[in-house]
Amino acid sequence: MRIDRIIRQRLRSLFRRSSAEAEMQRELALHLEQLVKENMAEGMSETGARSAALREFGPLEATKEQCRDMRRVSWLADAGKDLAYAFRVLKKSPGFTLTAVVSLALGIGATTGILNVVNTLVLRPLPFPEADQLVVLFATTPGRGIYRDTTSFHDFSAWKNESRAFTDAAAYRQDLFNITGDGEPEPLTGVRVSHEMLRVLDVSPVMGRTFDEQEQRGGDAVALISHGLWTRRYGGDPRILGKTVLLNEVSHSVIGVLPPGFQFPPFHDTDVMTPVPERPCRSCGYIRVVARLKPGAPVSAAQQELDVIAGRLEKAFPDSNEGRGVNIVALHDVAVGAVRTPLLVLLGAGAFVLLIGCGNVGNLVLARGIARQRELAVRSTLGAGTGRLVRQLLTESVSLALLAALLGAALAFFGSELLVASLSQRFPLPEISFNWTLLAFAVIIAVLSGLLCGLPPALMVRKSGLSGSLKQDSRSQSGGVTQHRL
Repeated sequence: MRIDRIIRQRLRSLFRRSSAEAEMQRELALHLEQLVKENMAEGMSETGARSAALREFGPLEATKEQCRDMRRVSWLADAGKDLAYAFRVLKKSPGFTLTAVVSLALGIGATTGILNVVNTLVLRPLPFPEADQLVVLFATTPGRGIYRDTTSFHDFSAWKNESRAFTDAAAYRQDLFNITGDGEPEPLTGVRVSHEMLRVLDVSPVMGRTFDEQEQRGGDAVALISHGLWTRRYGGDPRILGKTVLLNEVSHSVIGVLPPGFQFPPFHDTDVMTPVPERPCRSCGYIRVVARLKPGAPVSAAQQELDVIAGRLEKAFPDSNEGRGVNIVALHDVAVGAVRTPLLVLLGAGAFVLLIGCGNVGNLVLARGIARQRELAVRSTLGAGTGRLVRQLLTESVSLALLAALLGAALAFFGSELLVASLSQRFPLPEISFNWTLLAFAVIIAVLSGLLCGLPPALMVRKSGLSGSLKQDSRSQSGGVTQHRL
């Protein structure tokens, strides 16, 4: 048959189904009548010839199914029928349906909700260009078990100027501010930084500029304010540059506005950024250091280089640097390290809840499948093939799982907020909005869960003799051997 004719026939079967069905009925009737005539020609009576023709022809509905399958488009109509039948069956058993949906929804909701938080905090990079190159340099005192300590400005300068593994480095310390004047007093969270900070982070103000080295070393008191503070307190006034604000009762000139959503350290609100003072004391540890690795520079090489610098400082200044070293930690690990393990544990727990839900629903579906043995046997006798029955059972299970996915998505949406609110009491966390693309993940989990739950009854149909179910049920209302074994 020519390919264009095949395509036309399949399109006709898909979009003009009633016409194709009528044509199939006429063709089957012609074939049947031809068999009757052949049998009558051999000497059979008309009644006997028709009976023999029907036996030879086989189950009419099964033959129709085979014809539809040959068109290669019947799957679409069959899927619609299977889905409609699945919902009718589930509607007749509300207790079973509710139990199965809630069991799966708890697992899907827990897994999806926790994965949403894990994706935002653990998997997603920090909101800085080439964030994987950003590291934090901590002072260490191994003899006292200290591996993440603050350092002095003198040590920071040595690390920055003598190391060749970094493009730049900056010092910072978190601080609290009170802003007064131009409205009600307001407590602010901020950070004091060296003039290299925005250059290290590769971030630029949306308005104005950052401060320079002279302003850091005792020049005019200047400040950068956050985009949120600028819009909240000053109404987004474009004339904010040069305006004087009182921070901790000290007048500061506003020289720039930070980008929207800017937070440094990561996940800490940053309303104000001012220069960090340079204290002359070598033993005063009051700052932390963030640096940007050169492209392709391994952390191990940078660590070896800093170990050499720390050894030199220890020999040159034994009173302040005795036993002091340097520890390099990725900025991402510093930001999320405290919450990574609890989140991964919760994600594993959510996955186990989902597996338990699949096991429970699988048992429910299997028990229900055993109870439906007679129904399946009758459908098989009427011409339904094993593949069609298996597909129907899997469709019912997947329908259950998709209903569970809708409920699970709602649980994940609200569960993410509750989880973040709970963790925020112990760890600084960003605002986490529900990632709706994870709904695709929830649907995939639902389909896989439905297939997993539907496998036991489907295998039961495939391996057990359905025709024997009618005989067993006719002999005993308590069920046959196959049912008891399953």
